[in-house]
Amino acid sequence: MKLKKNILVSGFFYLFLFVTNIGIAGSILGTYEQVTVSKPKAVKISANNVKIVKDTKETKKIWVKNFLSDDIYAVRHTSNEDTEIYVIPEQNTKQYSVKSGCIVYSEDRIILSIDNKNDCRGINSEDYKVVKIGSGGIKAGDVSISPSGVSTSGVKVGKDGVKVSGEVLKGIQYIGEKID
Repeated sequence: MKLKKNILVSGFFYLFLFVTNIGIAGSILGTYEQVTVSKPKAVKISANNVKIVKDTKETKKIWVKNFLSDDIYAVRHTSNEDTEIYVIPEQNTKQYSVKSGCIVYSEDRIILSIDNKNDCRGINSEDYKVVKIGSGGIKAGDVSISPSGVSTSGVKVGKDGVKVSGEVLKGIQYIGEKID
């Protein structure tokens, strides 16, 4: 009987380790290789791979290393089994003054956006302000859907195709694939 109990306990222990490893494997923490980056000419991005590590004191805080001249931090906004979203608050580095930003992690890829309100739209409820629904369509903040098309700040989709303004490429956008 004691042997059966030990086998059962060992089985649960190994099952716990297996499930825990799956959870860790899907985490934002790790090293990322650059897929693409869009930035102002004056901003220098490190040639090294970006690394995301946990903060030693705060559980919801992470640090982005090897990106700008200094490390920047982000705070967890929301997460589920597929996606983690972090908000990058205002902070200064030696070369760049971050006003706002976000990091979205999904399927071993991060999208890191700094100072581009379009990329981080929807994280805060203020982004949509008052919602209006009428015969002309739907309007939520600066997003509108009407019979003539869909538009938001910097992007318009309609009968004439997609029109994108330079505002969409403001700030810094980085996409990286997880390598470990």
